[in-house]
Amino acid sequence: MPRMNQSRGRIVDAAAAEFAGKGYRGASMEAIAERAGVAKGTLYYNFPAKADLLLTVVREGLAGMRSVCEREIESGKQEDQLLISLIRLHADLFLDYREIAEIVFSEVSPGTDSSFAETVSSIRSEYISFISTILDEGVRTGYIRGIDTGYAAEGILWLIYAACGRFIRTGGTVRGELYRFLGTLIGTGISGGGAA
Repeated sequence: MPRMNQSRGRIVDAAAAEFAGKGYRGASMEAIAERAGVAKGTLYYNFPAKADLLLTVVREGLAGMRSVCEREIESGKQEDQLLISLIRLHADLFLDYREIAEIVFSEVSPGTDSSFAETVSSIRSEYISFISTILDEGVRTGYIRGIDTGYAAEGILWLIYAACGRFIRTGGTVRGELYRFLGTLIGTGISGGGAA
């Protein structure tokens, strides 16, 4: 059984890379199996359809991101440094896995049925709620002014996503500039003082 779990993990990692590089439509199950080093039968045993695999990539990717955020929160960083760190983590995620981020933030499903879009929407909503709880703590401590943290969480994620899209479209090469822009804009918006 552990061998199947290892295969599954390799499949999910390979799928994330394939979806990130080629998008949902451009990625093939054959290429994912090849990249993972597994037989197509093993791939289809674990994931009967490409949409199932993509949902797993999205779900596990955001769960992993949540774990990274939780470790950052527990690291004891000052609130302004924590904000910068969380902005960087999300910017890197959106830049490195742009095609997947587009699916997560798109209201249109990539050629699948409506249940796919509903599931992605639910996963996205859960993650936004998680970010909202982080902001709630900032409000509690006084670092963040009294704002609707649900709106703020969604707005911040969309802002990072949109800024990363512009960074890619304009051929941006220095991520530090993007981090500073986002840190200043978001830090000023939620705390009244620049975070960068």
